[in-house]
Amino acid sequence: MNPQSTAEADAELVVRAGASIASGMADHDGDLVADDPVWRDVDPALPELDGDERLVDGGGEAGLRSEPTSLTANGDEVIELDARRGVADRRRPMNRVGVVALARPTFDVEFAEEVAAAAFAVLDGVAPGWRGPRRLAYDVAATEATLGQLPIDELDALVVLQVTFTDATMTDAIDAAVAMPPIYWAFPEDRTGGRLRLNSLCGLNLAAFALRRRGRHLHHLYRSVDDPVTPAELAALLDGAGLDRAGLDGAGLDQAGLDQAGLDRAGLDQAGPDRAGLDRSGVDQPGLDRSEAGRAAPSAPCPQRDPTPGRHRNRGPVTDGQRAADRAAATLSQSTIGVIGDHPDGFDPCHYDPVVLEQLTGATVVRAELEDLFRSADAVTGDAVATVRSRVAAALDAVDDLDRDALDRSLRLYCGLRQLATAGGWAGLTTRCWPECFTRYGAAACGPQAMLADDGIPSGCEADVYGAVTSVVLRELAGEPPFVADLVHLDADDDTGVFWHCGVAPLHLADPTAPARAAVHSNRGLPLLHAFPLKPGRVTIARLSQSSGRHRLVVGGGEMLGAPLPFAGTAGVVRFDVSTRRLLDTIVDEGLEHHYGIVYGDHRSSLRALAELWGLPVVELTDPGRSGENPVR
Repeated sequence: MNPQSTAEADAELVVRAGASIASGMADHDGDLVADDPVWRDVDPALPELDGDERLVDGGGEAGLRSEPTSLTANGDEVIELDARRGVADRRRPMNRVGVVALARPTFDVEFAEEVAAAAFAVLDGVAPGWRGPRRLAYDVAATEATLGQLPIDELDALVVLQVTFTDATMTDAIDAAVAMPPIYWAFPEDRTGGRLRLNSLCGLNLAAFALRRRGRHLHHLYRSVDDPVTPAELAALLDGAGLDRAGLDGAGLDQAGLDQAGLDRAGLDQAGPDRAGLDRSGVDQPGLDRSEAGRAAPSAPCPQRDPTPGRHRNRGPVTDGQRAADRAAATLSQSTIGVIGDHPDGFDPCHYDPVVLEQLTGATVVRAELEDLFRSADAVTGDAVATVRSRVAAALDAVDDLDRDALDRSLRLYCGLRQLATAGGWAGLTTRCWPECFTRYGAAACGPQAMLADDGIPSGCEADVYGAVTSVVLRELAGEPPFVADLVHLDADDDTGVFWHCGVAPLHLADPTAPARAAVHSNRGLPLLHAFPLKPGRVTIARLSQSSGRHRLVVGGGEMLGAPLPFAGTAGVVRFDVSTRRLLDTIVDEGLEHHYGIVYGDHRSSLRALAELWGLPVVELTDPGRSGENPVR
């Protein structure tokens, strides 16, 4: 079929869909069809649509006429079908928009309430009559109470204000109550060099992981409340969400019985096998379907692994990247990863299955309890603490400004972690660092874990085992432990982002032109944390991922810039190899984890070779054109 006839066929399909709605034949979920009482009349000026009419006038692309076809509801224009572009535009009363505002009380509550109030004001202009309380929900119970006040079955759209970081337990509550794809609105904050007051972007990241892992979709907006383009972008998202309920999505055809590829929803999804019991990698995904509410976060299925070094698809000369991948894979297959405690509730990316992980990488995961760590820390002698204190004072400014007892408790945690790692032969470790290290032991584990990384033992937060495995791989490729961080800010104006974590970056990553300081946790007020900007240079970004319910390897790159510390703790400003808008689209659409491993140098070819060795597809974070070139074997 030539391009013109293809375009004409697409236009005919749109016209037929419009004709079906007009004749009352496209009832989707019983909502907004022509023979429903909400529909009063059809514009008499419309040409007759009999399902066979082609628009072949000379205007528009491929010789198609570009005049729109309109339908009305109660006298108000509701749907506009553009046969030339194959898209639909829907304008409707906005009192069918529900709003839920999420926040966490450990962040800047006063600032969060100011942001929420301003967001409510934007919604007043864009969607007058929206439904929902004008207050923040700080936990699951409050989220469920808010949802209970909404007429869920009558809504065209649900807007979730991700005002601060929250864990996925609140996302789970929303997902259990609402079938439509929600619109998550996250909020940038100024890079002041002070406390990260909202961390809203990371909350969006975590929500996307939770939803996409269950095969659920979401829309997203990352704009400040005073950005002049925010109302228009929010209105566009609301229009697209409303089309889902009207029988047509923003692509023009979804939910009208046909998806974007023209495949029947009864058995095939956009990619083909999904929703018929198979994920996109072809591996059965029990436990991820909506019939079980998708609450669990099971480990991703494991592809068959060929552990033989050098077994790459490339039959030519072995490349340097392949040799490096072989070495990293061999080291990891003989490694033991220590995990101390459970990951925090709602941190789904930190879930792991040790059997599945060993099948994929050969690495063994050994678990210890927080009580083991605390006992080990308590057993440290005063002389040992004094020795470590001298090391810290020589490396960091402002140590004398810290509370001495709390500092010594943090240094005991370092000694306890070091003893457990040495005794267990751990190649890397990860700890449930909060809240118990603060609330039960009275000190932060952030600085101690950074010190372990400087000792050559990659260490990370939140009992993130896959982050620890990624760290061991990156250490082998780069020759030094990485920084595992959250992506907390994006600036579309200069296409930069900020990787940050409380204060867990090792000192060897510090910018030598800026002071490295001892600090307290911005939300908990306890030491020891590192505080410095990261040094400039080329960086590689990576993650062994379970996103979207399957194992993949995330690979990206960028340039770490010489810049002032953007937020308190350890952080760096990165200019990515792709625009920040496209980067965020990839993160949300793929549902990636909120932790990213960062090392200096360009190790992307080695990581791609490692993915090939393990039989994993690659998610190209900053080079989307390469995605899919390494399919599951």
